[in-house]
Amino acid sequence: MSYTTVSDRNRTRLWVLAGGRCEYRGCNEILWRDSITMGKMNKAYIAHVVADRPYGPRGDVVRSDQLKDDLRNLMLLCDQCHRRIDKEQLQEHPEEVLLKMKREHEDRIELATALRPEDRTHVLLYGSNIGAITSPLTERGCEEALQKARRLRTTPNPISLSWRGRKTEDHEDGYWRTEVEELQRQFAAFTASARLSDVNHFSVFAHAPQPLLIKLGALLTDQFPTDVYQLHREPKSTWVWQEDDDGLIYKLHIPATIAGPPVLKLALSGTINDERVTEVAPRGATIWTVTRDNPHNDHLRSLTQLSLLRKIMRTAMDKIKAAHGEDETLHVFPAMPVSAAVEFGRIRMPKADLSMLIYDQNRLTGGFTPSITITQ
Repeated sequence: MSYTTVSDRNRTRLWVLAGGRCEYRGCNEILWRDSITMGKMNKAYIAHVVADRPYGPRGDVVRSDQLKDDLRNLMLLCDQCHRRIDKEQLQEHPEEVLLKMKREHEDRIELATALRPEDRTHVLLYGSNIGAITSPLTERGCEEALQKARRLRTTPNPISLSWRGRKTEDHEDGYWRTEVEELQRQFAAFTASARLSDVNHFSVFAHAPQPLLIKLGALLTDQFPTDVYQLHREPKSTWVWQEDDDGLIYKLHIPATIAGPPVLKLALSGTINDERVTEVAPRGATIWTVTRDNPHNDHLRSLTQLSLLRKIMRTAMDKIKAAHGEDETLHVFPAMPVSAAVEFGRIRMPKADLSMLIYDQNRLTGGFTPSITITQ
């Protein structure tokens, strides 16, 4: 509770900086409208980070008086968050924590109000369990990446293409058919409701078995500009694209002899030995490979890398079609990062490229097995 009167000037400035919303991290509640009746009201509290009296929450003998009407020391909060920081969880909310929340919130409001209509994006989330591993998609993680990319969501909440009613796992019969059908249904429902003529950009956050990621990319196509994000594991878990690219060079290995049906190995996040391919691929298959030195699952760090990878995968598709003709089916064996799998689906030209049979690596099924066919 404040014991001093905050000046009208600083009250107004704080409301503007906070965008009329609670500044507590993860809350963001609108403070000028009743959440039930939608009627206009003021339900905001102006809280002091350092209390305006020495014996108050985070108070100080000298600084409390100095900061009592300092905009840098004021936060706009809802009633629940105000009580949380001053009474119920006082010890968990030291000065530095609250100042970081204030800075993050006001930076986000400034960014959102600076964005232009052409900076809007449809945010698509697609998650499916990989074996027993659940999808790590969270709205907060996506928001951080969007802020860095200077993008504004078209809707208050991301659009989810995920399916919560699944009853089978990725090693069981019928899994791929039902997952593809549900993904296609969700995507069709989204495109039918979205005003695609108004927004010509997508931001995609996905985590699923690689065949489904490729299928998602094939549904998206290259019709609209799209940013596909990658979950990075080191040095911390984040969807924000990094700047480092470790100087890597992607390589396309072209077979010396063109004989049987074409196989494309995408050995980027792990090594794929030819023996693992020939066990299940058509007899006498010709193996093409896109790879890099030292493949591992956290190598894709920057948009520059992803752009280079798109180009070499597109080159591989063109050369395979030229060498094998238009009537073959391309057998694809992927070991690649999430964003690369989605982009591989996006670069495929439905009317021009070969049909593809995507294989999935699963220990429970004994290695690579056919999963999804993409023909259009």
